[in-house]
Amino acid sequence: MTGEFLKMKIKMSGYQQVEVAESLGISPQALESKLKSQDVKVSFLLQVANAINKNVYYFFDDLQLI
Repeated sequence: MTGEFLKMKIKMSGYQQVEVAESLGISPQALESKLKSQDVKVSFLLQVANAINKNVYYFFDDLQLI
């Protein structure tokens, strides 16, 4: 999963990146840096899911899994 996809899902959840960064205890710049990744780590994905009050499966609804 790319950081760009994760960024889109955060936006769709109704949260702003600033809010998510604050919840994660990192700066908005650090979050933006992580969202530029081509491969998001599962541990970070779990942290973001918790920050936006979603189940981790929220991020997999739109993915085409083969």
